[in-house]
Amino acid sequence: MARGKALLPHDFMRKLERIDKDINGITQKVLNQGADFVLPKLKAKARSVVGKGTKYPSRSTGEAVDSIGKSPVKKNRRKGIDVKLGVADPRKRQPKNARLPLTNAMLLNIIEYGKKEVDQDAKPIIRPIETQYKDQTLSLMARELDKEVGDI
Repeated sequence: MARGKALLPHDFMRKLERIDKDINGITQKVLNQGADFVLPKLKAKARSVVGKGTKYPSRSTGEAVDSIGKSPVKKNRRKGIDVKLGVADPRKRQPKNARLPLTNAMLLNIIEYGKKEVDQDAKPIIRPIETQYKDQTLSLMARELDKEVGDI
């Protein structure tokens, strides 16, 4: 049986070695670029929804919206690397008569999905932002990746 061997050019191999060494830094830069693009849009959408169109006068202090932030880049359970946009808990001010601690995540979850018991209609925040800016975010991250890999 005939056997063949294909060798990659030395320059290409050196580039691959450098990329392998810098992969964590490149991944962090690319993911942070995408998160930094979406985070202000997510906060703006949340500000436009929270406390608007309610039956009773709003008591919103803006604390829940201000708690929306970005996690550091880290590995997830499936050994992938990601950055999460979400809510930092707990709330600074707790209601005096609350049986359970009230968290910012609980409040934004009720606003996002609604609550039938108190006639709270759903006011989606995350899904519209995700669908509206998905392609722009991916192309921005791809450009950043090309720039980082091209510099090596």
